[in-house]
Amino acid sequence: MKVHVYKFSHTQNCTPLEELLNQILVSDLNDRIREIGHQKVRVEQIVHDGGFWYLDFIKFRDGCGPGKLHPEREIEGFNFENEECFGEETAMLFNPANNYILFQYNQHGVRHKTAQNYLNFFNHQSHNKYEFLPKFDEETERKFHDKSIFRRIDFNVASRYMSESDRKNGMSVYRAIGMGSEHGADRIFVSIRAGKGNKDGLSAQRVRETVSALKKILSIDDKAVSCLEVVGKDASDKGADILDFLGKRLALEYDIVPGPDKRLPLPDRWASLRSAHAAWQQILV
Repeated sequence: MKVHVYKFSHTQNCTPLEELLNQILVSDLNDRIREIGHQKVRVEQIVHDGGFWYLDFIKFRDGCGPGKLHPEREIEGFNFENEECFGEETAMLFNPANNYILFQYNQHGVRHKTAQNYLNFFNHQSHNKYEFLPKFDEETERKFHDKSIFRRIDFNVASRYMSESDRKNGMSVYRAIGMGSEHGADRIFVSIRAGKGNKDGLSAQRVRETVSALKKILSIDDKAVSCLEVVGKDASDKGADILDFLGKRLALEYDIVPGPDKRLPLPDRWASLRSAHAAWQQILV
C-alpha cells in the first residue's frame, strides 16, 4: 500500500474540519453519500483516537467489475442483490495538530481530490474550501528556493489540464499545454533549455511560475504530471543540480496481507498511515 502526504489548508470562513467530521459521524450511512464528479462516494468509517482522525472513503463501483476465478474452474460473476455493487476503499489520516493528511493511494478508489471535494460539498449549507496540497521533499524545495540561475526545465503533463482562462492569461505552462490539446495530444512533454551563450539562463520568474502551476495541477490529479525536473545553480556554483520534484515527492509503501475476503484490512491500512506519520514526524511541521 502506497501512502502520500498532503498539507491541509482552508479559508477563514470554513467550518472547522473536526466539526464537519463529527457531523458526518452522526449521520446515517445512506445520508453520507455524495456524488462527486459522476461517482458516488461516502465516508464509511470515522474514528478519533490519540489525537488523529481516521477515515475510510468508499467509492461505489456500480459499473462493470472483476469476476471470481479458480485455477480449476471458469471465471464466474458475483450474485449481487438489488442496489449492491463493488466498493473501493481508501484510508485517510488527519492530524489537526500539524494540519497534515496522509492518504492511501488506490488507483481504482477515491483520490485525494475527490476526498477534498467530498468534504467541501458534504454540507450544502456551508461554503467550505478545503485543499489537500501535495507535500514534496524539503531538501529539493530548499535547493529550488536557493537557485538563481536555471539552465533547463522538463515536464510531462496531461493536456486536458488546460482552461481557456489560463490560456488567455498567457501563463507559459498553459500555452504549451494548449498547443497540445488543440492537436489532440493526450500528454505533452516540454523541455526548455537555455542557449549555450546565455549565461543568465532561463527567466527565474517564469521557471518558478511554471513549477508552481504544475504543482497546482498535481493537487488536482496526482497522475496528471509524470515528470517535473529543473536544472539550476547558484551564481557561485561551478556545477548545476538536477532537481527531480516527483522523484523526491514524499511517499512510503507498506506490505499488507489481504484478508480471506481479498480486501486489505482496515486496521492494517490505518496502522500503515500511522507508521508513515511517525516516519515523517521531523518534516511534517
